[in-house]
Amino acid sequence: LKLGSMPDGPCEAKFDWMKRLCRTKLNGRTEHTPRANPNQSSIRSILKPSNIDGYMPEVEDEILYEPPDVEIPALQVPEESVNVRVVASLGSTPGSRFLREHQLSNDRDLPPSGRSELSASSFSSRSLFQIGRGTSIYEHPSGYCDGSYQSWCDRGKKSRCLLSGHNDHRGGLMMDALSGWVVLTLKDFKEGLILLKLDVMKVLNKRTANWTMVNGQRGMRESALSSSSETYSFSSIAENRSAALFAVTNKTEQAQNGYPLEVAYSTVGSSTRHLSLPPDMSTFIHPDCIFEYSIDGGDIMRMDKDTMMEQRKELQRVVIVYPLLDTDPIANPKDIDVAIRITGCTERRGSTFRLSHVYWA
Repeated sequence: LKLGSMPDGPCEAKFDWMKRLCRTKLNGRTEHTPRANPNQSSIRSILKPSNIDGYMPEVEDEILYEPPDVEIPALQVPEESVNVRVVASLGSTPGSRFLREHQLSNDRDLPPSGRSELSASSFSSRSLFQIGRGTSIYEHPSGYCDGSYQSWCDRGKKSRCLLSGHNDHRGGLMMDALSGWVVLTLKDFKEGLILLKLDVMKVLNKRTANWTMVNGQRGMRESALSSSSETYSFSSIAENRSAALFAVTNKTEQAQNGYPLEVAYSTVGSSTRHLSLPPDMSTFIHPDCIFEYSIDGGDIMRMDKDTMMEQRKELQRVVIVYPLLDTDPIANPKDIDVAIRITGCTERRGSTFRLSHVYWA
């Protein structure tokens, strides 16, 4: 049987809203660790730097020292015993893969944090948007974190134990209504599929914490957020089309009073087991938030809170994806740009998002 003619199975039952996900090879980028080939598989590797000042978000924590680690007496192999660790490493030394990647990164003029190969000049003629400068990297460890024995991860100032080499972190690209446009280049787009994993965060985006204007500057072509008005205006910034003005109406009468947090839960047997979200996450989206996106320079599409709640797909606890595109395949693969941004949220609570995964085909 050909793949396309096989009957539906458990995968199609789970993804009944987009069954072809089960039979389509997806491309993906993430800021979660561990991950294979960290430099090439990060969201930053497809992120375009700001065409305002070339800004690119970076991992804040830096490596404190280069490999190898100091020896831990309790972990040393007793004399006259087979050194299984040496056998398993096949002659490699701890951190060797990191060092090779570090060298390759320098050859490509890329730091080991995995930032994009794109430069401001390489896309200025193609970009239709004023790319923002208000994103930051959240909870991404320093170093080379591929989960292997040779990884060299989390040896920075924020580490509680430098010798642990802990790889497991839920990193992401933080953005809010002051961050401006985020533009991602998706290579070899063909099958007509784009999905994002977005989390609502209860922590502030450090980059914009003290800002009051979009991109932290006055005189931008985007309108400023006004805390005194009931209606907030934001203009699109497509340079090859007339600027369209959108009015975002404040929907809540008592935004300053706060909102109850929703609790994720799963049902097991006849009892309900309540599972707390991580302390920095929430399922609450501020009612004034508008999520905007444009695919390959097309029209700017908009989702308010109600639409986001309708469109989101909760695959499991704290795994929520948003399908942006599900259309017919195209004849020849091509590289496309996807622009996204958050607007309308004057109240910070429930308006900070973490982009942790990008999928396309």
